[in-house]
Amino acid sequence: MFLAFFDAVRDAKDLSFLRFVDASFVKCSIASLTKRGAGPHEATEKTKGGFTTKVTAVRDFKQRVYTRRIDPGNDSDHKIVDAIELPGLFRRYVGDKGFSSTKFRRRIKESGHTHCIAQKSNEKAVETFHKGYYRLRHNIENVFARIRRWTRLELRRERKASHFESFLNLWAISTWIRI
Repeated sequence: MFLAFFDAVRDAKDLSFLRFVDASFVKCSIASLTKRGAGPHEATEKTKGGFTTKVTAVRDFKQRVYTRRIDPGNDSDHKIVDAIELPGLFRRYVGDKGFSSTKFRRRIKESGHTHCIAQKSNEKAVETFHKGYYRLRHNIENVFARIRRWTRLELRRERKASHFESFLNLWAISTWIRI
């Protein structure tokens, strides 16, 4: 139900030009980890800081979330770029160096968008990017700071990934109606 409402609201107000992409970790409480509940099938994985879930979000300049997804915490950003939804037409996607891969850049261009993603120091091909847009990346970090206000999302307590994703959908809807 939340997902249908979120998709309807998101598609009705698609006016902004910039889209920001980033990912952040959410720690899992011990109560959410059982023998059957921990693992990639429930989007939890052991990292150096304990069991975590990675939340990836795409948002606009007004901090409204367009897409979100959860993955196991040990997945790197460039491994999950194929699954990220790129909504809208003719948008500019801004991301940090974690999303710097030729595959993601190619996918953005093929879907009719442009990108503003800085290169890693070990990449061979030289790609230019707009430094002014790149400096605005702090806005997506502000979105993840807003997640921390929701106690259920700051520390994952749900055993099932679908339950956690429902709370994530509710939070994404709240970014549109500002509660």
